[in-house]
Amino acid sequence: MLLVDIDGVLIPYRHPTVVPAEDEFVHQVAIPPREHQGVAIRPAVIEAVNRWAASGADVQWLTSWGWRTKWLDQVGLPRIPVFYDPDPGEVYFWGHSQRSWKKPTVEDFLRAQKEPLRLAWIDDDAFHYRADRVQGELTEAHSFLSELLLVEPDSVIRLTDAEILRVDEFLGIPSR
Repeated sequence: MLLVDIDGVLIPYRHPTVVPAEDEFVHQVAIPPREHQGVAIRPAVIEAVNRWAASGADVQWLTSWGWRTKWLDQVGLPRIPVFYDPDPGEVYFWGHSQRSWKKPTVEDFLRAQKEPLRLAWIDDDAFHYRADRVQGELTEAHSFLSELLLVEPDSVIRLTDAEILRVDEFLGIPSR
């Protein structure tokens, strides 16, 4: 299984000191209720998500966007399921508490597992720059979790080629 966040992973947060990637492409998309807006995504990231979805892995969005992920096909991303569609109150609380709703949601899912599960999770803010600690907590607490890969991209840079390669290797996808 592969869980993928959107903001800060696929789409970077802007920062005045970070120069956008050379291969970044700005797509004009309609995201209801707004008319059109530009969304910057690197083609390599779009290709990677499509490759992962086509690999047979269970790829799902884990994002506060919930049902609003439907517009992603406008930039060439696959339509994949939403792992959990959070209530706006959860997202609001999370934003003000500095605690993520995502980790408890994933832990609830892991507690319900009866078969061994390999999990890769790509998120820029669910681990609070402590992916090693979170990895240890999850593997210790969930015996059916046979392998775990946590990838924490820098939110102003987004998913890098090296991080994409780590996920490809975890999923057993040959190097490009």
